[in-house]
Amino acid sequence: MSNDPSTESTRTVLLVDDHHSILRVTRRMLGRLGWSVIEADRGQKALDAFASGEAIDLVILDLGLPDIDGMQVLAEIKQRRPDARVIVSSGSNPGATGDHLGPVAPDGYLDKPYTLATLRETLQRATA
Repeated sequence: MSNDPSTESTRTVLLVDDHHSILRVTRRMLGRLGWSVIEADRGQKALDAFASGEAIDLVILDLGLPDIDGMQVLAEIKQRRPDARVIVSSGSNPGATGDHLGPVAPDGYLDKPYTLATLRETLQRATA
């Protein structure tokens, strides 16, 4: 993968967060990085989108969802497709590495709030 994801062919990310302002801002950042975005504001919507058969290259998943715990969503995604790339995101556990989150390991971790540069670096590491 090149150092600039915007030079790659368009890839699709499933962006899952219950805060619409975060969805809006992150969608713009991902667009600047060349990603197509599917949004879900609930865990069940994320699982439905993931199961829809649409090509999803990566999931960015908020851990604090109101309907289904983010770690449960992660586990179900990985059970359905073990090779799925999932980055978890949280604003309630700053500095966490994601290593201790549970039995199913994510492919990356984003502390909220994050910058475009941090998002780019995390995407590169998770999709390398």
